[in-house]
Amino acid sequence: MTSSSTGILYVCATPIGNLSDCSTRLISTLKSVACIAAEDTRVTQQLLRHFEFKTPLMSLQKFNEASRVDQIAGLLSEGKDVALVSDAGTPALSDPGALLVGGLIARGFRISPVPGPSSITTLLSVAGLPADQFYFGGFFPRKEAEATTLLASLQTLQVPLCFLESPKRIVKTLGWLIELYPTAKIVLGKELTKTYEWFHHGTPASALEALDTILVKGEWCFVASLPKQLSKDVHTIVSDLKSHGLSLSQVVYVTQSLLGLPKNAVYNAFHEPGDITS
Repeated sequence: MTSSSTGILYVCATPIGNLSDCSTRLISTLKSVACIAAEDTRVTQQLLRHFEFKTPLMSLQKFNEASRVDQIAGLLSEGKDVALVSDAGTPALSDPGALLVGGLIARGFRISPVPGPSSITTLLSVAGLPADQFYFGGFFPRKEAEATTLLASLQTLQVPLCFLESPKRIVKTLGWLIELYPTAKIVLGKELTKTYEWFHHGTPASALEALDTILVKGEWCFVASLPKQLSKDVHTIVSDLKSHGLSLSQVVYVTQSLLGLPKNAVYNAFHEPGDITS
């Protein structure tokens, strides 16, 4: 496939679930290269078996990616083309590949993309949110403090925030979002393009409730649109409401239901020493 004396590394996006999403260019590329560097050779072998061809495979995981750079550079130097694939979607997006591509670029080798599926752009396409700009954060933070800090720093962007999540953590993540941004718009996606594909459009609370009706097991991603930041901080807003005689429950209702303020921050501000008590 290359007209030069050295080979080309083809960075190939593979289906995220539905094998019918394979392009003719992807299949012809995977058939013609000397070797396929795969995140999991067992997963890629299923793809090759489906289309009935047997290109040699080598594993390329985050644990061995650095050691593969020299080996793949050697193949390219011999004029052999190599394809890079992850288990699903586009390599280097929360998957191995960036270190290899960067290392080969530094050595002057040609890199050519074979574009295709991505779970993030797939979910954004059905989110019903303006996506001319968006933020992709990979897997959502595992600790609540990290999630709180990250979301607070991103709120000013006012663009869709896209994350991947595991089935073991999706319930807890939605619980945090209920506490932090109860009025956020959430688009939740499971098993995109697969037999049990499922979507939910709503709030964090409605998304969590919807999980009671389905099997949580599977691959998850979500898009969050956070409410706009207010011109006044939480303490000032809560203090203003208290000065008008609102009780704690009334302050929580106003700040959460109407303003979308984090419940914990409202509680802390309401009980801050020196404030007016109701």
